Amino acid sequence: AAPASIGLKNAPTYVCYTAEIDWTARTLIGGYYPQKDGRLVFKEGFLLQAIRNNQIFWLEEMNRADLDRVLGPILTFLAGQSVDLGVTHLGDESEGEPVKQMTLMWVKGDKSEVKEDEKQRIYCVGTDWRMLGTYNNIDRGRVFPMGSALLRRWAVVPVPPIDASTFRDLLDKMNVREAVAELLKSAYELHLDALSIGPAPFLDMGKYVSDEAKITTDPGLTIEERELLEDAYVLYMGQQLARLDPDKREDFFKALGGIFGPNLANEAASF
Repeated sequence: AAPASIGLKNAPTYVCYTAEIDWTARTLIGGYYPQKDGRLVFKEGFLLQAIRNNQIFWLEEMNRADLDRVLGPILTFLAGQSVDLGVTHLGDESEGEPVKQMTLMWVKGDKSEVKEDEKQRIYCVGTDWRMLGTYNNIDRGRVFPMGSALLRRWAVVPVPPIDASTFRDLLDKMNVREAVAELLKSAYELHLDALSIGPAPFLDMGKYVSDEAKITTDPGLTIEERELLEDAYVLYMGQQLARLDPDKREDFFKALGGIFGPNLANEAASF
């Protein structure tokens, strides 16, 4: 997509981190670390590094970290104002250890960068900079909930599962055999109606069968491919079936049996 289509002036680069339960503000913003000589020196966290490198900052599975605590020092910045981050060193200027004031601020240019002199270090955040976060809405509150003060600083964009036609195109790009791809498309369509889930498990099923099945010129689905598909479905989707609406279970497993066969449907119904 053209940068302008997503509100940017230039093609973006980004850095991605998966949130961890033990993250602190020091992880993202930075903090003081001991050196070999015993001095404490400020080290930039992931977010400040991204700003320095003019990269969009992307947090994967963001609710795995306590972001209310981790992002606390920059909540004001995320609301559109400059913030004071403290100093870059602990030491005495008379001993050659400069104490530089750090500031995080928005600027009018599109590029993000760091401007520094003997007295200050300014993290200049341009108009093309973004902080993105992704999470599974079903699991949103299972690790760390996000408070209203933090949530109001994000534009929440629901990302629905792709449609069956787009899913089929992805299987073609993976060189999944047509017979396998058509069965997986039917299975994916069934789950779109009964169990809101993205395409990843079904793409994994296609890759699993393609990697494991013997090469064949048979245009139809082989016995080996069907067995591999049944195994793959149990592996990648079995535990997800516990989320099925009880009122939909009977119709769902009847339809699943029409796709994979009654043996798999009976096994899947036990989850």
